[in-house]
Amino acid sequence: MKHRTLRDRARQRLPLPLAILVAGLLALWGGSTARLHAQGGGLIAFTSNRTGFDDIFLMPAGGGDAVNLTNSQANDGSPTWSPDGQRLAFTSDRDGDAGDIWLMNIDGSDPVNLTQNAAMDISPAWSPDGRWIAFVSDRDGNEEIYLKDATGQAPSTPINLTHYSGNDGDPAWSPDGGRMVFRSFRHGNWELYMMDLPDPLDAGPTPVTRLTDSDGSEGNPAWSPEGSRIAYNRMDDLNEDIYIIDVPEEAGTVVPVPRQLTDHPDSDYGPTWSPDGTQIVFFSYRDGDFDLYRLDVPASPDIPVGEPVALTVNDRTGDTSPAWQPDPATAPPLTALTAPAEPVPATALITFDGEAVDWDHTILCSWGTLDGGLTWAFSLCPGAAHPDGQPITPDEVMIAVWEALADDPALSAVLSVEGILPPEGNRLRFALDRADESFPLLLDGLTVSAGG
Repeated sequence: MKHRTLRDRARQRLPLPLAILVAGLLALWGGSTARLHAQGGGLIAFTSNRTGFDDIFLMPAGGGDAVNLTNSQANDGSPTWSPDGQRLAFTSDRDGDAGDIWLMNIDGSDPVNLTQNAAMDISPAWSPDGRWIAFVSDRDGNEEIYLKDATGQAPSTPINLTHYSGNDGDPAWSPDGGRMVFRSFRHGNWELYMMDLPDPLDAGPTPVTRLTDSDGSEGNPAWSPEGSRIAYNRMDDLNEDIYIIDVPEEAGTVVPVPRQLTDHPDSDYGPTWSPDGTQIVFFSYRDGDFDLYRLDVPASPDIPVGEPVALTVNDRTGDTSPAWQPDPATAPPLTALTAPAEPVPATALITFDGEAVDWDHTILCSWGTLDGGLTWAFSLCPGAAHPDGQPITPDEVMIAVWEALADDPALSAVLSVEGILPPEGNRLRFALDRADESFPLLLDGLTVSAGG
């Protein structure tokens, strides 16, 4: 009998909508984002009201068609990327609250309400290690910056970072995760401040360093990828422009001298850096409605700033709050990944025509977590093959497990397949709805009928 691969058999068994979703995810995870980065771009997530509601859209950083990720009858906005560039946090009022922080996959699937609070929770910012979401909330009467564990490991009560009687907002993590820049109304107007994060994080506030000192109003700070610069918008005479400052090496040093990047009679807001730190994208009202623009950042103050390039042109709509996807090739490495770790037997994963096959090797040899227990990755064992000797591919295993999840509601309630990790292309990525050190045991004994 001619051998059929798991891909062939899974296609026969998957319901049509799920098969289409699998095909789309395979295309997305199997190379699309990598090709976009190879073209010098990546992806831009942004907010747009082009559907009548605020939704989260995704588009190539070089411009082009945008895809609506949320498409809800609510208002979704302020997207921010996970450090590996494969998930998004955003603000939404879809549960009827003033605003909550939500998480979702890069394709818009599996939205989860992280904060679930009647107060206003806005402005999420993902920590570089992937564990924490910083956000702004008025749950204690004024706007302060809080931390919420994105992995489900820490207590459910968010940690108050700022503990200030006035209003604080717009948190942005340093690339090394040790500091945070934010805006505050501490001296009569909105200025930027920087704080070293306490250790442990719930130890209470640490002293802050004032980064700006102007008669205007500063906001939307964005740390450059290498950590030496901060871009932000400043309002003078009721008009906003984009500025850059150098980050002081030590707390309490002289306020840095800002450098103005844009100078336009219509306002520019919300800068976000390219992964290589050579460009920013911002939104502007310069064409009579809010659109996204890309601007080259000169390497030296002596080099003139050029003209920005429009990425979106939408009459009577608002495209705002851009966030540039981190480059997956520079994402933080998996922690606690061992090779080889205790393997998962092949017969625990796959059977053919309903009959278990006793192979003398295993499929998945190692695993590890990216964010402390919720996101798991497995590596294919060297030489992993079907009984007839044909090599086993990552997408075959991914579809086989996905098929099992479709047949097992109890398993699919706690486990989801997220795709194939770049750049190696031989690691399978799964996600849990809670941290569980026994995750490998979820696959132990899993029977995937590959025959019909």
